[in-house]
Amino acid sequence: MTATYLTAHAGPGVDKRLLQAEATVHGFTVATWWAFGALLPAALIAGIAVNAGRAPTPPGCGGADARAGGLAGLRPYLM
Repeated sequence: MTATYLTAHAGPGVDKRLLQAEATVHGFTVATWWAFGALLPAALIAGIAVNAGRAPTPPGCGGADARAGGLAGLRPYLM
């Protein structure tokens, strides 16, 4: 894309350093949009394919018990 930009915008009286900088920015912009275009469908497919539900919470681990006792309520389930 950078070479295409250079050839399309080159001409007499054009600052070559500025043109090279603009072509570089254009190349990175195009590459960023291509990457976004590839990652978006991948993320959508992953979001649809991974449909795992939430793991069940053991009794006594939720609510005020978990805040008051920290991990003490989980001890029987970890062994």
